[in-house]
Amino acid sequence: MQSKKALIFLPPISMSPTNELTICHVKRLHNDYKIYSLGLGREIVRTQFNLTGSRLMHFYTLAKQRQFNRIIPYQEMLILNRNNKKSRNYLDINIKNFNDGVMSSLASKHRITSLEELTPYWQKQYHKLINDSRLIFESTVDFLKQYEINLVGAFNGRFFDSSAFIKAAKFCNVDYFVYDVNKSKSQYYFFNVSLHDIKANQEKAKRFFEPQNIFHLKTAEEYFHKRRYGKRTYEKSYTSGQEIGLIPNSIDKSKKIIAIYPSSDDEYRFLSDSFKMKCLDQVNEIRGIAENLRYSSDRFQILVRMHPNMINMPIKTLKNYYDLEKENEIINVLKPLDPYDTYAILDVAYAVIGFCSSIIFESAYYQKNTILIGPSPYLGLNLGNQFLSGKEAADHLSSKKDFCKPNKQNAIMWAVYINLHNDELKGFSLDNSIPKVYGKQISPLTFWRLLASISKLKNEIIFDNYSSLNFIQKFRFFLKRFSFILKSKWYV
Repeated sequence: MQSKKALIFLPPISMSPTNELTICHVKRLHNDYKIYSLGLGREIVRTQFNLTGSRLMHFYTLAKQRQFNRIIPYQEMLILNRNNKKSRNYLDINIKNFNDGVMSSLASKHRITSLEELTPYWQKQYHKLINDSRLIFESTVDFLKQYEINLVGAFNGRFFDSSAFIKAAKFCNVDYFVYDVNKSKSQYYFFNVSLHDIKANQEKAKRFFEPQNIFHLKTAEEYFHKRRYGKRTYEKSYTSGQEIGLIPNSIDKSKKIIAIYPSSDDEYRFLSDSFKMKCLDQVNEIRGIAENLRYSSDRFQILVRMHPNMINMPIKTLKNYYDLEKENEIINVLKPLDPYDTYAILDVAYAVIGFCSSIIFESAYYQKNTILIGPSPYLGLNLGNQFLSGKEAADHLSSKKDFCKPNKQNAIMWAVYINLHNDELKGFSLDNSIPKVYGKQISPLTFWRLLASISKLKNEIIFDNYSSLNFIQKFRFFLKRFSFILKSKWYV
């Protein structure tokens, strides 16, 4: 008989491959722990899958929970509901504690950087998500105490629902683990730290990488080659629509070209707990760099090469970037879908500047003068000069100080880590984007999924958030993603 008890956060099983991952983690724990799961009942509670509280999407989650119970009959399900108010009598919780989780969820959906970038409809949802975060937190605290739970587990841990669940574990000093899978088919999990913890990820990368391993080195070489030429790596290529070798005619090679690569940092912006510092406002930092270089004795030209997926950002945010070149004549802004080659621009640059973008370790691989500004997964890997602000970076550029030589081996190490590293999880596999458990595909429950998709389509089309995409573009994206769902494939 198991003496220890584990509680698994169940709502993310509405999605795939989260469902398959969760099943395999429960099977992994079963020999040592009595398994409890925390799921939904008749009452609608918002989740990352169901941000708007849709009844149809709620029904789908309930159907997936029933399926999970059939596959894992030995676990005991606990239900989230608003009638469980024990903890409210003794918990003094500041709702600001839930802001990062909620904003992380909304940023992932809408590529926003602040609450003000949301429509009135989505601002209203923000407050409801805060309330449901508190419900999840307080209910979890009660269950942890009542059932004397020793370990909790949740998918990802960044989004509002699982974030509140993990916060409850921390509050009660209960051990926790978070798990995920990336598009290289590598699944991974971390104990008592965030998935995005800089130190934890770098330690894994260092333990995994073998500098003399020919396969590791070949994998990294192929990765950088494919990235440069717009070919698919472990994820789709965002630069495949660019014209190889094309650079803007506006480039003045008599000047020092500073290539700045901002990105849609929705994955990192609200991770101050993991990064130990807040992500910076990229527009403001670029503005600061330009102001400090404008009257330098050296002649600089700044090229801001926006990432292609920034096209999904709100129109107001995009305009803030586009207006930079109106504010300062040394700035040229290349829009997300402009055909100019990201890597040809990198080649002609005197220095490359990044924030959270992967261009940082790519620039280091090519031994360019590389500057990192603010927190990122690459902080401390000696991939370039590190600064806390754009002003500090500009001061370095104008002072004519030497750049530190980027550590190419660490750039290779990181490429190997994101492409090959895999924490052992018995039974889980991805076959042609289809997640499987011990070689078997889990039914997508097509009927319930179709009903849930009615609400999904409504949110995508009607409740837009100032997106620059037109109706046809949104509809095509929805149909493509939906075709994957019907096949129970992971849309990547």
